[in-house]
Amino acid sequence: PRDTLWSDDDLLSYLNSAAERLASDTLGLRKGFTFQVEAGNPRIPLPASKILDIYSAGWNVPDFGTKIHDLKWFDLGDSILTDDYGQILRVQPDYNTTGNPRYFTRDFEDDTLRLYPIPAVAGVMTVFAYVVPDQLFAGSVVPFRSNKDWDLLLLWAKNLAYRKQDADTVDLTRADAYRSEYLSTVLDRRSELDRITRDGGIMKPR
Repeated sequence: PRDTLWSDDDLLSYLNSAAERLASDTLGLRKGFTFQVEAGNPRIPLPASKILDIYSAGWNVPDFGTKIHDLKWFDLGDSILTDDYGQILRVQPDYNTTGNPRYFTRDFEDDTLRLYPIPAVAGVMTVFAYVVPDQLFAGSVVPFRSNKDWDLLLLWAKNLAYRKQDADTVDLTRADAYRSEYLSTVLDRRSELDRITRDGGIMKPR
């Protein structure tokens, strides 16, 4: 009775879900963020809905002409490694200490990054992260460029499309087949992206 089985809104919803799923499964999308940080403020609000995981962060004080240095990850409540004249020690951080930030952690309770020590002067923090794509709309460009990613994207979208509870569209056998093909392929794609993006021959842990 209808010319189409799925509306444009249906298809857009399936593509958005598939794009988010693919980005989460492969960690294939990367984006850089820059935050201006005030002196005395160790917390930086995150666009948490976009960031899956952080793989690199840096600190810079442009007014002093300092170069960006890498920040190390640490967990709240955990100890950190310090260098005491060549002797590496593990100590519990004093969160009230101020200075030049050397560590950062992600506080999931309030969606912030926390710097340690607390910045003594204003600076700039750069964050490179694995992200989920922005929501697609009619006419927007899908952020994946590889044909392999497109194939995976469409497999998951078809999996969702054939689960639509409609007499003309529901086909769980076909949906399960698309889902199985996606799941059996996506891990290989993630491994391939790891090999492509590894740094200096050393695989960065995820």
